[in-house]
Amino acid sequence: TDDNFTSIVKAVMWGRNVYDSISKFLQFQLTVNMVAIIVAFVGACFITDSPLKAVQMLWVNLIMDTLASLALATELPSEELLERSPYGRTKPIISRNMIKNILGQSIYQLSVIFFLIWFGELLLDVENGRGLSARGINRPTEHFTVIF
Repeated sequence: TDDNFTSIVKAVMWGRNVYDSISKFLQFQLTVNMVAIIVAFVGACFITDSPLKAVQMLWVNLIMDTLASLALATELPSEELLERSPYGRTKPIISRNMIKNILGQSIYQLSVIFFLIWFGELLLDVENGRGLSARGINRPTEHFTVIF
């Protein structure tokens, strides 16, 4: 056993850092997944073809999971974490502030994506590729690329 007080302080600091990293990861993932699901659902209902195919949804999740976990796993704890009071056991991991951030960012991303889906063809003078089959087309079809 280690009776050194600094090891307890470091354990508290790392524990708070892990908690903050998990909260940030959840906020990021919930935002990405909410936007992807809404785009796929609205696209399937109103465009009769989902803008995001199943493989694209899996690819978005794979990339977002990898990048988010790498970014948050490499974040080192700071001394400022010790100045904060403890949260307690009853505090939900998804706070009201996180819900506001998730909803605000989702609304922003959805408005940009839906604007590009419905008006991007006119605004950017690019074919959207909807309704065209791969057979019978001699040239490559131009598609919109949406980056979350």
